Amino acid sequence: MESSVIAFILIIATILIGLVVFSLSSIYATYQYTRVNLQQQAESISNGLYISISNNVTAGSTISLFLVPQDFNYNGTIYLTVFYVPSSLKGNQMITPQFAYTQNGEIVYATVNGSAPNVPVTTLYFTNLNIMYQGEMKLWKTITGAPQVITLSPPAGYTSVVLFFVQIQNKFVEVGYEWL
Repeated sequence: MESSVIAFILIIATILIGLVVFSLSSIYATYQYTRVNLQQQAESISNGLYISISNNVTAGSTISLFLVPQDFNYNGTIYLTVFYVPSSLKGNQMITPQFAYTQNGEIVYATVNGSAPNVPVTTLYFTNLNIMYQGEMKLWKTITGAPQVITLSPPAGYTSVVLFFVQIQNKFVEVGYEWL
């Protein structure tokens, strides 16, 4: 009789262990699927993004230009930020806001459409979903196909870069950049 009770307990324990292992593996698989899906969506948007830029109009130390973000694979809200980085970094593909010109500890932004940035964020991601930047960053919200008037006043020794982001599952993911 005791051996049948022990066997029954072992069977129940084995079933419970199997259910726990199955649950944990299901949770992990769901997380991985979601991450891969998000990454593929960001890469698709990034691959379709193209930027039209007008000729610069210079007035003193201020430069103005039109910029139109368009995308073959995406039609919707896009976020952008324009800041200044050392000219020696121009062409660098891994440019992030950590290189931005600051005054009094705050990033100095160019002006887009004559307004201040309106979307504060704290974490930005690369297309592969690695963290690009953590800290206060401000973005302008617009839509693909909408012309943007960029007004630049880069400090001496600095150049301008615009970064483009989309919000996918509450993450701001970089889908492109353009040196100005």
